[in-house]
This record gives sequence, C-alpha cells and structure tokens, in this order.
Amino acid sequence: MMRICGSYLPWLLFLFIIIQYSTGCSGCFENERNALLSIKHSIISDPLSSLSSWGDDDDDCCKWKGIGCDNTTGHVVALTLGNGLRVDTLEWISPLSSLEYLNMDYVDLHSATDWLQSISKLSLLRTLSLSSCYLPSPPSSLLHINSSSFLQHLSLQDGNIATFPLLNLWLNQSYFLESLDLSGNSLVGGDKDIKFLRNLGNLKTLDLSFNSFSFNFSQPILGSEKLIEKLKLNDNKIVGSISEISFSNFTKLDELILSDNSLTVNLDTHWIPPFQLSSLRLRSCELGPKFPNWIQTQTKLNILDISNNGISDLIPQWFTNLSNLEYLTVSQNRIQGKLPNLPPLVFIVDFSSNLLEGPIPKNYSKISTLNLSKNKLSGTISVMCTNTSKLYFKLDLSNNFFTEKIPECLWKLNDLNMLNLANNYFFGEIPLSIGHSKIMNSLHLRNNRFYGEFPESLKNCTLLIVLDLGNNYLTGGIPASIGASLKLLEILCLDSNELKGSIPNNICQLQSIHIMDLSSNHFSGSIPTCFNSLMTTNDELMPEEYFDTFEDPLEEVFFDYEWLMWKGIKEEYGKNLKFMKLIDLSSNKLVGEIPAKITDLHMLNSLNLSRNKLTGSIPDKIGEMRSLESLDLSNNQLSGAIPPSLASISFLAHLDLSNNNLSGCIPLGTQLQGFSEAYQGNSKLRGPPLPTNCHRDEPRNAPQQGGIDEIEEDEGWIIWGFDFFVSLILGFILGFWGVCGTLILKRSWRHAYFQFLEDKKEKICTAIVVLGAKLKRGMRAN
Repeated sequence: MMRICGSYLPWLLFLFIIIQYSTGCSGCFENERNALLSIKHSIISDPLSSLSSWGDDDDDCCKWKGIGCDNTTGHVVALTLGNGLRVDTLEWISPLSSLEYLNMDYVDLHSATDWLQSISKLSLLRTLSLSSCYLPSPPSSLLHINSSSFLQHLSLQDGNIATFPLLNLWLNQSYFLESLDLSGNSLVGGDKDIKFLRNLGNLKTLDLSFNSFSFNFSQPILGSEKLIEKLKLNDNKIVGSISEISFSNFTKLDELILSDNSLTVNLDTHWIPPFQLSSLRLRSCELGPKFPNWIQTQTKLNILDISNNGISDLIPQWFTNLSNLEYLTVSQNRIQGKLPNLPPLVFIVDFSSNLLEGPIPKNYSKISTLNLSKNKLSGTISVMCTNTSKLYFKLDLSNNFFTEKIPECLWKLNDLNMLNLANNYFFGEIPLSIGHSKIMNSLHLRNNRFYGEFPESLKNCTLLIVLDLGNNYLTGGIPASIGASLKLLEILCLDSNELKGSIPNNICQLQSIHIMDLSSNHFSGSIPTCFNSLMTTNDELMPEEYFDTFEDPLEEVFFDYEWLMWKGIKEEYGKNLKFMKLIDLSSNKLVGEIPAKITDLHMLNSLNLSRNKLTGSIPDKIGEMRSLESLDLSNNQLSGAIPPSLASISFLAHLDLSNNNLSGCIPLGTQLQGFSEAYQGNSKLRGPPLPTNCHRDEPRNAPQQGGIDEIEEDEGWIIWGFDFFVSLILGFILGFWGVCGTLILKRSWRHAYFQFLEDKKEKICTAIVVLGAKLKRGMRAN
C-alpha cells in the first residue's frame, strides 16, 4: 500500500501545483485587505457607489470590484478606483507594494498633498493613470524622489500639472516607458525642457497636445523615432519647418497629429513617406499652396484633416483610392474644381469654405454628416434622397447657389436630424411634409425665397432646438401650437418676413428659449405680459452640444450660425451662441406699454424693442436686468423720466433711447454719460452728455456721482419742483403772518412782546459789562 502511494506521490504533487496555478490562492493577504478597506473608509465622496462591493464580511478582496490579484501569489496587482470619488490622502496605498497597475482617472485628488510620496513607494508599478485628478503641487522637498524604473505607461492627462520638475519624478529613470500622455495640462517649455524625450528609447506613444510647448520641431526631439507609433503634438505653440528628413526614421508611425501649431510643412507633393498612417491631422499648419499629393500613398488612412492649410489648387480625384477613409475634412482653403467621388466607407465629410462648384455627386448620398457650405455649388439636392439607411443624417448646404424647390423626398427621410439650406435660392412653399422629420434638432432655411404661411406641421418636430426661417417671404401669423409643442426650442428666428397678427401668448410656453428674433415683420397688438416666463427652464449657459450638430473629439465639422442684431450691429454668430440670451421685437407695429414683468428676465443679455409704437414709461425696475449688455428702445413713443435704476446695470455696452418723448434729467452712472447719441430726439431730456443743463448741475446742488439714493432725491427735486415751491410759499405765509399778524392786531400782546424783548436786552447788556470788567481785572493782575 505504501509502495502504491509512493509511486503516485509525484503525480499528486504535480496535480496540486497545477490546481494552485490555475485557481490561484484563496482569499487575499490580510494587510492588503485592510489597506483596501482603509481606502473605502477614507473616501469623502462616492456618488456612484463604486466601492459598494468592498465589504467587511467578504474576506476575499480579489473578488471586489476594481481589484485584480496575481493568480500565483494572491497579491493585489491591479487597482481601479471609480469615477467621481474624492480622496484626501493616499497613505493607505503603501501596503499594496505588489501593485503593477493603478488607474485613478477622474478621482478628485486636489486635497491629497501626499499623492506623490505615496505612489513613489510602488516600486513595481508598470501602469499609472491619473487623468483629470486635479493634482496638487507636491512639496519642493519631494521634487527629486525616485519612482518605479519599471514604469511603461504613464497618463497625466488634464492633471493640472504646470511644472517640469514633477515630470522628472517618472522620466529620469523610466527607461522602459512606452506610453506617455501629458495632454491638457498647463505645461510651458522650449527645446531644453523636452530633452528628457531623447532618453526614452522605448517610447511608442507620445501625447503632448493641448499645452503651451514652444520648441522647434525642425530639430530631432525623440530618442525612439524608429519605434514611435502615435505622435500627438496638436494645440501648442510649436514652430519650425518640416521636411522629408524630419520623418526619415519614422518607419512605424501610425498616427500623426500636428494641428493648430505654427508649423510649415515643406514636403514635396510627390514624396513617398516611409510610414503608412491611419490618422493624419494637420489643421492650421502651413501646407499649401499646392495640394499635398503624397497623401494618396497613405492607403490605410482612416482619418484625414487638412483644413485651413492655405491650399489653393484644384482638388484631386484620387480620394477614391483611399478605401479605408471614414473621416475627411478639407475645409477653409481655396480649393477649386468639382467635388470628387469618395470611397464607400466615408461617413463624415467637410468641404466647407472653399471655391468648389458644380453638382453634388450621387455617391454622397451615403454620407451621414456632410458639410458643403460656403462654396459655389449648384444643381439639384435630390441626390441626397436616394439612400434612406442613414442614422441621424446631418446636411449643411448653406451659402451656395442652389436654385429649386426643396424635394419632397428630403422631408421623408425619417432620420434627418439637422438641415441647413440657408443663403441659397430655394423657393416655393415650405411643404407640410416637413412634419415627418420627427427627430429634427436644427432647421435653417434663412435667406431664401420661401413664401406662404408658417408651416404648422412643424409642431410635430417636438425635438427641435434651433429653428431659423428668417429673411424669407412668409405670411400669416405664428401658430399658437408652437409654444405648446416645441418645448425644447432654444433658438427661434423668424425675422425679416411678412408675418402679421399679434404675438400669441402661447409663445411664453417656450421656457427653454434663449434667442428669439421676431424683428422686421408686421406684428401688431401689445407685447405679451407673460414674457417673464421665458428662459425659466435653464438659467445656465446653453449646452454646447445643442449647437455642435456633429459631436466628435476630432473636429467640429458642423455648427449652427445665426445672423443677429447685437449691440446695434447685425453680425453672424457661431460658437458664441451658447453665451447669448436675446429678445428682438424691433421694426414691427407693436403698441401699448412695455410689460413691467419683462424686468424679471434677469439673465437677458440683449433687448431690442425699437421701431414700434410703444407708449408709457420705461419700467422702473429696468435696473434689475443686470445682465443686459444691449438695450434699444429707440423710435417709439415712450414718455416720462429715465428710471434711475438704469444706472446700476454694470455691463451695459450699447444703449439707444433716441426718438422718444422722454423728459427729466439723465441719471448719473458710469456708462450712461458715455452714450452720446443714445438720447437724441428727446427734446425734454436734460443733463450730460446733452448740452442742456439740469438743476443738479449747479455746484451747490450737485450730488456725489455713484449714489443711487442721492440721484433719486435729485430727480425728485426736478420732477416735483412746482409742488415744492407752492408748499414753500404757503409755509412762509402761514408762518410769518401767523406771528406778525397777531402782534399787529392785538395791542396787549404787542406791548408784552416788546417788553419781553426790552427786558432781555437789559439782561444781555448787564452781562456783557460785568464780563468785560472781569477780563480787565484779569489782564491787570497779569
């Protein structure tokens, strides 16, 4: 029996080892488990309950969420802490000495001043990611501390790092570093500051984007040119001229991003690079004027951005050879010719702001996001209807020469998400079938030749955020249903049409509205008193995604633009739309008073009610609209005084009250005396900046500038001067004759009064004589 057991013993030991290696150790080490529990107890905030699986009752910490253990040793080797956590200290991390992988992305460490000292003790660490952690600056005594020499991957993206000594903590001894991400910090440095890159001989990925580096790219900066695969240097201040020699050793380069620098790309158009790129982005580099034909050799290209490169050349036809291309932007150049055919996989294209002409090729119908604005294109757009398989179709054909009725088939695309046909020559009525586009977010038909009534079927487009039908020939009124249906609407532009009737009260249900332009129409009646209900859903800035019709980390291919009257000037606004809150009802036939409740719109930046027939006075509480930057009430029939509260609007940069019937003194304020032309056409207004004097301008009556209470008292002196003088005269008559008249008429009172005065005179004279005698004796004694 013993002989049998002995013969099987080696096999039993082998089986035990196999099981041990395959299943790993049960549980985890007590000191590491306690260290992890101390993490949980030190967490100040855990809004997503990331550590809910970490429990005192569960002995095996290797099963906890975010924990990874070595199958052989059982030690904790990987730790990932969840998004949204807030930690004040990292002293608990020291017992996790076997840690090889640490990911604390989006963990708030702004109070963890010991983060550097604690992490530097992890000598086996290979991967460290501290992106968006708001890292505090370490004490100067720690600036030369050593870190893991095994570190291979380091990410400090958006880490709030601003000094180079901190980088040396990892980079001086990180000879094995393969990936380095320092993007989105506040790093400033020149050629001397990036010398450490030459010591990183194994580096394959380098991301220095979105900093303020200013080194010269003409000189070699890397010690691993033959190994580098991804090089991201965009959005810095890098200078230099790039030639073929600059990339002669980059044989494994796969991704090259140099956008938004001051670089000159002097590459021969027929150059054959030693690499095959999948992504090339050179936006805002000096690449032209010839088209870079060497790009056609990059048959693996998936992403190509050569926008704003100063290219002034005919567009080539070899794009179809880039069979892997999915993303293409060649915007903001001076490229001529006809639109080329594109490979079948492309789904995002931007040829905007060029000199392209001719029709749209048929195979463009498969593109889901297409921007061809600001060119010289013509022909029919019906080719865009031939493919209905797109998801969230976005199309911008604005600022071209299209002349036709909008094809009915376009409105039947159920996936039409954003459409911009502004500034063309489209004509006809806007069809009722527009209501089929139920996922439409943004619709621009401005400055065409559309006529007929406002399409009521738009009420079905309940997801609309931007609606611009301005500068057409639309007639009729605004349907009452627009307020009840379009709850998400933030921009409504119906200016420069032939619309008439009253402004419906239902429009006040647009509580999300930020920009409403109904100017230059024939609206009549009064301003709805419910306007204070507007802009109440969200008093914050409009979300940027409402205007970015294509959301992509690469580019902003597609964007909303609006022509608005701002500070007296009609201009086109794009990205700044999200900061603007505007109401423009100018150039209509509105009557009645300005609603007093309109002053409840505290976040409004611009109010234009000019060129109407408004009467009454300016609301007294106009000063409560403290965000106003532009106020235009000119060319109405307003009367009364300018409210003193107007002087309290600090940001007012444009004011026009001209051609009304205003009277009284212009309130004193920092800005109000600077608008020299704002008060013309009001003959009864007084005070600076007008040449006519106001009572307060006399030196003895002039109040101190800046005191609102004193200004109000002065205004009252002027406005109610007549009543004051009447009261003064009556007081004088009653006071003087009430005393003197009695003495004249009653003899006994008169004798008693004068006898009283005579007695007082005797006493005063005696007192003066006695006082004089005392003074003389005192002087003699001295």
